[in-house]
Amino acid sequence: MNTIKVGMIGFGGIARLHKAAYDALEENGVGVKLVAVCDTSLEQFTKKSAINISAGETDAVHDFNKYSVLDEMLEKEELDLIDICVPTMMHAELSCKMLAKGYNVMSEKPMARTYEQCTEMIAAKNKSGKNLMIGQCVRFIPDYMYLKELCETKKYGNVKSAYFYRLSSPPTWGFKNWLLDPEKSGGCLLDMHIHDLDFARYAFGEPKKVSCTAAEVNAKYDTVQSRLYYDGFTVEATGDWGLSPNFDFSAGFRVNFEAATVEFKDGKMTVYPFEGEKFEPEYEKSDYFYNELEYLVKIVSGEVENTVNPPESAAMSVKLAETLRVSADNDGAVVAFE
Repeated sequence: MNTIKVGMIGFGGIARLHKAAYDALEENGVGVKLVAVCDTSLEQFTKKSAINISAGETDAVHDFNKYSVLDEMLEKEELDLIDICVPTMMHAELSCKMLAKGYNVMSEKPMARTYEQCTEMIAAKNKSGKNLMIGQCVRFIPDYMYLKELCETKKYGNVKSAYFYRLSSPPTWGFKNWLLDPEKSGGCLLDMHIHDLDFARYAFGEPKKVSCTAAEVNAKYDTVQSRLYYDGFTVEATGDWGLSPNFDFSAGFRVNFEAATVEFKDGKMTVYPFEGEKFEPEYEKSDYFYNELEYLVKIVSGEVENTVNPPESAAMSVKLAETLRVSADNDGAVVAFE
């Protein structure tokens, strides 16, 4: 298999995690290499860039070519895959442009600022014949993959209730504070909460109805409480980035099955059977960005079809966030999800 050559757009905090995964994949003999990165500010290549899940190493020594003008990178480099790590409001335009130029595309989550833009990206993908994948990385976290397996095998019976949470300090690390501008980011609802919305859809399917309440702390939709109504059970999810600036990021879940309660808290999974002693299940631990990008390499190389994280599903997660926003804007009214 020929090595897949990657060009990245944007070199902020999330891009550093992508870079680390590409480096690890290359070191392990997977046929991929990050060869070029473009950022409008060359200072990005020498300064620290942190996000809520990463302290943001400076990492000033890079073995890729650096550009500040995208067209120059595209002209000078022979690339197979473009990895887009820029603010949400730029996802759709850049993805469509890169697909039209004949590149495979990886774009960070959320897929786009609006569901309508998501449909435009899918149309561009279909027209180009290339691959498009969205960085809904929670689908590749081993702990969440274990929960997905329990849902599929029904080892402990059917789901009776579920609760997810994702908590963070305010995202002031964004370029020119774009994350706290809900017109650009969609607020916590679209940017961070979407991880749990997306995984709920992945694990349980599409909800019948939804409701949501939201509070304004620093901007609109900073603290959101969502409910997804399924036949026979309800999923509750909390997304909050309106907490103290000193608050450490945390995420987890608690799912009640017919025969056991499963909890992921403080990085530890515990199964509480209704009969027998609690225990910590064994499953392979691995880096989820590595898992995600390894899967992408297999898709681009033609080894597998994208059944785990197709863009059509990522688009529906944006549509779900938009439906929840309608509810939040109407005092938490219950809204059908269609």
